[in-house]
Amino acid sequence: MFNTTIRLTALAGLAAVFLIFSAVTPGLAGQAGRIEPSREVRESIQSLEPMPGMSYYGIGQRSSPRAILGVSGDFELQSSLWWKFDLAGTHGKVIKRSFADVARICATNPQGYTIVDGSGKKVGVWYTDRYDPSITLRDDGTMTVIIPANQYWSGEEF
Repeated sequence: MFNTTIRLTALAGLAAVFLIFSAVTPGLAGQAGRIEPSREVRESIQSLEPMPGMSYYGIGQRSSPRAILGVSGDFELQSSLWWKFDLAGTHGKVIKRSFADVARICATNPQGYTIVDGSGKKVGVWYTDRYDPSITLRDDGTMTVIIPANQYWSGEEF
């Protein structure tokens, strides 16, 4: 009986760990989808050429964002932490210089990613050198993107 109780408790514990892990694992939640590496996204952002149909957002300081998010016109971003900017405008040039400075100083290499929904449709782009987002796509056309707090640089509060 004692061994059975331990097994049942262990199974319940494993089930709880699995549920918690699946709830907080970075990636797409809501609709099934994925984030795919994309040279096209990296080159588009580094050359300040917006991809058609994308609205661009940054998170962090406006002069030095920690990540860039592009959201297709099919979705509305739900967050007060992200701020919208014109990738091809003056602010885009400031952001490009900031990413280049951080890459040089911290020996990082920003990468581009395509955000794809469960049907394989491109719904956004992601550009950063260090963050794993948690992305939720909802049936009502809203998108939420969260970067875990432990991934921010020290001293920043979001």
